[in-house]
Amino acid sequence: MAYREDLAIRIRERLAEIPSVEEKKMMGGLTFMVNDKMCVGIFKNDLMCRIDPQLHETLVEKPGCRTMDFSNRPMIGYVVVDDSGMSTQKDFDYWIDLALDFNKRAKSSRRKAPKKASRTSRQDEVFISLKINSRDKTTPPICLQISIPNCPCVTRLPRENTT
Repeated sequence: MAYREDLAIRIRERLAEIPSVEEKKMMGGLTFMVNDKMCVGIFKNDLMCRIDPQLHETLVEKPGCRTMDFSNRPMIGYVVVDDSGMSTQKDFDYWIDLALDFNKRAKSSRRKAPKKASRTSRQDEVFISLKINSRDKTTPPICLQISIPNCPCVTRLPRENTT
């Protein structure tokens, strides 16, 4: 889905002096991240603002404002404002300022890096364990464990406990 370029220009101009602003295409529109946190954007050609959830019920009563509904899930703390709610520069600035104010306190929704698989649970890794005994019974045996990552050509055998 395309987004309204005229609204994107308005948002860019308003956020021009704010440090750490990044634009990302998501949810069928354009989102402006401030300090790695979703702040404002364009959702279905309207202004989307991330606001304080405690103010949500009061703000959706304002003209042109409604709860953001993404995939039939109302999102408390996110509102969408149509043209009637931001027809003047003062109205537009009001919504942007609300989002910027909450952005200072909002938690980052940055996704955490996936956990690395532990050495014993990797599906693409083959372990070979060797126990080498010496001829004279006085020297302790040498135990080797060899890991071969990404090796589809080796037949997998059940691992034995070498301890």
